[in-house]
Amino acid sequence: MSDVKLESSGYIYAVAVLTDTGTPNTIQIRHGLDASDQTAVVTLTVAAGDDEVVTLNFTGLANYTTYDLFYYATNEDISRFALTTTVKKLTITTTAAAPVQTSANIVKLSWSVIVFLAMALFFN
Repeated sequence: MSDVKLESSGYIYAVAVLTDTGTPNTIQIRHGLDASDQTAVVTLTVAAGDDEVVTLNFTGLANYTTYDLFYYATNEDISRFALTTTVKKLTITTTAAAPVQTSANIVKLSWSVIVFLAMALFFN
């Protein structure tokens, strides 16, 4: 996934799991687990600064396999004003060619609203 941007500093947590294994919650994703508390195929944690564009590289996925990518973002504020997005899902199928990329994911974290503005999926 490329071009992921947080409006406020925070973290993006993500897992890749085999498709149709259920939707993990934020705690499971943060600990690298699927919905059945089994280890995810790939686990990522990426720190992002204010308005910093980052890329999530899911490496180690098998060729010609369908995966569900689950992710969420949080600003890690320990006060009652902490902001955490809902869990989002993208389904991809890998090929033997260049890695799959998802583009134009913009996650907006503000003190009053969480808005996902755009999402697009491109297969190479």
